[in-house]
Amino acid sequence: MDDIYNNLFLQAKQNFLKLGIPESELDSYIYDPTKHDINKEAYQDMQWCNNYILNGFDFSGQRGLCTYLCSMGSSAYTIASKINMSFITIGKVLHNDKNIFKVPKKDVLIEKFIEEQKTTQDVQLGGRMHAWITLENGLIVDPSLYHTLYQDGTVLVERPLDMQTKFNLVYKPYVVTGMDDMTKVHKLIESHEQNEQNIKKEVFKRYINNNYSELNYSDITKKF
Repeated sequence: MDDIYNNLFLQAKQNFLKLGIPESELDSYIYDPTKHDINKEAYQDMQWCNNYILNGFDFSGQRGLCTYLCSMGSSAYTIASKINMSFITIGKVLHNDKNIFKVPKKDVLIEKFIEEQKTTQDVQLGGRMHAWITLENGLIVDPSLYHTLYQDGTVLVERPLDMQTKFNLVYKPYVVTGMDDMTKVHKLIESHEQNEQNIKKEVFKRYINNNYSELNYSDITKKF
Protein backbone atom coordinates (compact mmCIF):
# COMPACT_ATOMS: atom_id res chain seq x y z
CA MET A 1 0.00 0.00 0.00
CA ASP A 2 2.85 2.41 0.77
CA ASP A 3 4.30 1.82 -2.71
CA ILE A 4 0.90 2.37 -4.34
CA TYR A 5 0.44 5.64 -2.48
CA ASN A 6 3.98 6.78 -3.25
CA ASN A 7 3.48 6.21 -6.98
CA LEU A 8 0.15 8.03 -6.95
CA PHE A 9 1.67 10.86 -4.94
CA LEU A 10 4.52 11.37 -7.38
CA GLN A 11 1.93 11.67 -10.16
CA ALA A 12 -0.03 14.13 -8.01
CA LYS A 13 3.15 16.14 -7.43
CA GLN A 14 3.64 16.43 -11.20
CA ASN A 15 0.00 17.50 -11.57
CA PHE A 16 0.95 20.62 -9.62
CA LEU A 17 2.56 21.84 -12.86
CA LYS A 18 -0.95 22.23 -14.26
CA LEU A 19 -1.55 24.93 -11.64
CA GLY A 20 1.33 26.99 -13.03
CA ILE A 21 4.24 26.27 -10.69
CA PRO A 22 7.66 26.17 -12.47
CA GLU A 23 9.04 22.65 -12.82
CA SER A 24 12.39 23.71 -11.36
CA GLU A 25 10.68 24.80 -8.16
CA LEU A 26 8.65 21.61 -8.00
CA ASP A 27 11.77 19.46 -8.35
CA SER A 28 13.47 21.29 -5.49
CA TYR A 29 10.95 19.82 -3.04
CA ILE A 30 12.24 16.39 -2.11
CA TYR A 31 10.02 13.38 -1.52
CA ASP A 32 11.83 10.49 0.13
CA PRO A 33 9.47 7.98 1.81
CA THR A 34 12.41 5.89 3.06
CA LYS A 35 13.17 8.42 5.78
CA HIS A 36 12.36 8.00 9.48
CA ASP A 37 8.97 8.25 11.14
CA ILE A 38 8.13 11.02 13.59
CA ASN A 39 8.49 10.50 17.33
CA LYS A 40 5.98 10.92 20.16
CA GLU A 41 7.04 14.49 20.93
CA ALA A 42 6.58 15.51 17.30
CA TYR A 43 3.11 13.98 17.21
CA GLN A 44 2.15 15.80 20.42
CA ASP A 45 3.28 19.09 18.88
CA MET A 46 1.20 18.37 15.77
CA GLN A 47 -1.83 17.67 17.94
CA TRP A 48 -1.20 20.93 19.80
CA CYS A 49 -1.25 22.80 16.48
CA ASN A 50 -4.50 21.13 15.44
CA ASN A 51 -6.18 21.97 18.74
CA TYR A 52 -4.93 25.56 18.53
CA ILE A 53 -6.58 26.00 15.12
CA LEU A 54 -9.83 24.19 15.94
CA ASN A 55 -10.26 26.02 19.26
CA GLY A 56 -9.06 29.41 18.10
CA PHE A 57 -11.05 29.94 14.90
CA ASP A 58 -14.74 29.78 14.04
CA PHE A 59 -15.38 27.37 11.18
CA SER A 60 -19.15 27.19 11.63
CA GLY A 61 -20.91 27.40 8.29
CA GLN A 62 -17.66 26.99 6.37
CA ARG A 63 -17.44 24.43 3.61
CA GLY A 64 -14.28 22.43 3.08
CA LEU A 65 -12.86 22.40 6.61
CA CYS A 66 -10.03 20.18 5.37
CA THR A 67 -8.68 22.90 3.05
CA TYR A 68 -8.80 25.50 5.82
CA LEU A 69 -6.93 23.29 8.29
CA CYS A 70 -4.31 22.28 5.73
CA SER A 71 -3.81 25.81 4.39
CA MET A 72 -3.66 27.44 7.83
CA GLY A 73 -1.65 24.73 9.53
CA SER A 74 0.59 23.21 6.87
CA SER A 75 3.72 25.11 7.91
CA ALA A 76 3.07 24.53 11.61
CA TYR A 77 2.42 20.80 11.16
CA THR A 78 5.62 20.54 9.13
CA ILE A 79 7.68 22.31 11.79
CA ALA A 80 6.07 20.19 14.51
CA SER A 81 6.84 16.98 12.64
CA LYS A 82 10.55 17.91 12.52
CA ILE A 83 10.42 17.09 8.80
CA ASN A 84 11.74 19.74 6.42
CA MET A 85 9.27 19.52 3.54
CA SER A 86 5.59 18.84 3.10
CA PHE A 87 2.93 18.93 0.40
CA ILE A 88 -0.74 19.88 0.63
CA THR A 89 -2.45 17.03 -1.18
CA ILE A 90 -5.95 16.79 -2.62
CA GLY A 91 -7.63 13.56 -3.58
CA LYS A 92 -10.01 10.80 -2.61
CA VAL A 93 -10.34 8.87 0.65
CA LEU A 94 -12.02 5.47 0.85
CA HIS A 95 -13.37 4.07 4.10
CA ASN A 96 -14.29 0.41 3.86
CA ASP A 97 -14.12 0.89 0.05
CA LYS A 98 -16.66 3.75 0.19
CA ASN A 99 -15.80 7.13 -1.35
CA ILE A 100 -16.73 9.01 1.83
CA PHE A 101 -16.52 12.54 0.36
CA LYS A 102 -18.00 11.60 -3.04
CA VAL A 103 -14.90 12.93 -4.76
CA PRO A 104 -15.23 12.96 -8.56
CA LYS A 105 -12.74 11.37 -10.94
CA LYS A 106 -9.23 12.79 -10.91
CA ASP A 107 -9.41 14.67 -14.24
CA VAL A 108 -12.74 16.23 -13.30
CA LEU A 109 -11.48 17.38 -9.90
CA ILE A 110 -8.25 18.85 -11.28
CA GLU A 111 -10.10 20.65 -14.09
CA LYS A 112 -12.59 22.11 -11.62
CA PHE A 113 -9.82 23.08 -9.24
CA ILE A 114 -7.85 24.89 -11.96
CA GLU A 115 -10.99 26.69 -13.15
CA GLU A 116 -11.82 27.93 -9.66
CA GLN A 117 -8.23 28.99 -8.98
CA LYS A 118 -8.38 31.21 -12.06
CA THR A 119 -11.71 32.80 -11.19
CA THR A 120 -11.92 32.99 -7.40
CA GLN A 121 -8.47 32.18 -6.01
CA ASP A 122 -10.30 29.84 -3.67
CA VAL A 123 -11.54 26.25 -3.80
CA GLN A 124 -15.32 25.94 -3.69
CA LEU A 125 -15.59 22.18 -4.24
CA GLY A 126 -16.75 21.97 -0.64
CA GLY A 127 -17.31 18.43 0.57
CA ARG A 128 -16.63 16.85 -2.83
CA MET A 129 -12.90 16.65 -2.20
CA HIS A 130 -10.52 16.02 0.64
CA ALA A 131 -7.22 17.67 1.53
CA TRP A 132 -4.43 16.36 3.70
CA ILE A 133 -0.67 16.83 4.08
CA THR A 134 1.97 14.45 2.77
CA LEU A 135 5.30 14.79 4.56
CA GLU A 136 8.50 14.30 2.59
CA ASN A 137 9.08 11.00 4.44
CA GLY A 138 5.82 9.51 3.12
CA LEU A 139 3.64 10.02 6.20
CA ILE A 140 0.07 11.23 5.77
CA VAL A 141 -1.09 13.99 8.11
CA ASP A 142 -4.87 14.40 8.16
CA PRO A 143 -5.96 17.19 10.54
CA SER A 144 -9.67 17.22 9.66
CA LEU A 145 -11.03 13.73 9.00
CA TYR A 146 -11.89 12.84 12.59
CA HIS A 147 -13.37 16.28 13.19
CA THR A 148 -15.56 16.03 10.09
CA LEU A 149 -16.78 12.51 10.81
CA TYR A 150 -16.84 12.39 14.61
CA GLN A 151 -16.38 15.99 15.89
CA ASP A 152 -13.06 14.79 17.29
CA GLY A 153 -9.96 17.00 16.97
CA THR A 154 -7.51 14.10 16.69
CA VAL A 155 -4.95 14.57 13.93
CA LEU A 156 -4.15 11.34 12.08
CA VAL A 157 -0.46 10.77 11.33
CA GLU A 158 0.32 7.42 9.74
CA ARG A 159 1.93 5.74 6.78
CA PRO A 160 -0.52 4.81 3.99
CA LEU A 161 -0.40 1.12 4.90
CA ASP A 162 -1.13 1.85 8.56
CA MET A 163 -4.04 4.10 7.57
CA GLN A 164 -5.54 1.06 5.88
CA THR A 165 -4.74 -1.59 8.49
CA LYS A 166 -5.64 0.54 11.53
CA PHE A 167 -8.56 2.62 10.24
CA ASN A 168 -9.68 0.99 6.95
CA LEU A 169 -8.76 4.23 5.18
CA VAL A 170 -7.23 4.34 1.69
CA TYR A 171 -5.84 7.69 0.51
CA LYS A 172 -5.60 8.32 -3.23
CA PRO A 173 -3.76 11.57 -4.05
CA TYR A 174 -4.79 13.45 -7.19
CA VAL A 175 -2.88 16.73 -7.11
CA VAL A 176 -0.46 18.68 -4.91
CA THR A 177 -1.63 22.26 -4.36
CA GLY A 178 0.97 23.67 -1.98
CA MET A 179 4.45 23.00 -0.64
CA ASP A 180 6.41 24.03 2.45
CA ASP A 181 10.14 24.02 3.11
CA MET A 182 10.81 24.60 6.81
CA THR A 183 14.54 23.81 6.80
CA LYS A 184 15.56 27.31 7.92
CA VAL A 185 12.95 27.36 10.68
CA HIS A 186 14.15 24.04 12.08
CA LYS A 187 17.69 25.42 12.25
CA LEU A 188 16.41 28.50 14.10
CA ILE A 189 14.61 26.40 16.69
CA GLU A 190 17.52 23.99 17.14
CA SER A 191 19.90 26.91 17.71
CA HIS A 192 17.88 27.86 20.82
CA GLU A 193 17.81 24.42 22.37
CA GLN A 194 17.40 25.69 25.92
CA ASN A 195 14.07 27.35 25.11
CA GLU A 196 13.14 25.12 22.18
CA GLN A 197 9.64 24.22 23.34
CA ASN A 198 8.61 27.85 23.99
CA ILE A 199 10.04 29.02 20.69
CA LYS A 200 8.35 26.18 18.79
CA LYS A 201 4.91 27.14 20.07
CA GLU A 202 5.50 30.80 19.30
CA VAL A 203 6.53 29.87 15.76
CA PHE A 204 3.50 27.56 15.40
CA LYS A 205 1.16 30.39 16.39
CA ARG A 206 2.75 32.90 14.06
CA TYR A 207 2.56 30.62 11.05
CA ILE A 208 -1.03 29.64 11.81
CA ASN A 209 -1.99 33.30 12.21
CA ASN A 210 0.07 34.27 9.15
CA ASN A 211 2.06 36.67 11.29
CA TYR A 212 5.72 35.94 10.70
CA SER A 213 8.83 37.11 8.90
CA GLU A 214 10.51 34.66 6.57
CA LEU A 215 13.87 36.38 6.88
CA ASN A 216 14.18 37.66 10.46
CA TYR A 217 13.16 35.69 13.53
CA SER A 218 15.01 37.85 16.05
CA ASP A 219 11.72 39.22 17.41
CA ILE A 220 10.64 35.66 18.19
CA THR A 221 13.81 34.57 19.93
CA LYS A 222 14.71 37.72 21.86
CA LYS A 223 11.77 37.29 24.26
CA PHE A 224 13.23 33.96 25.37
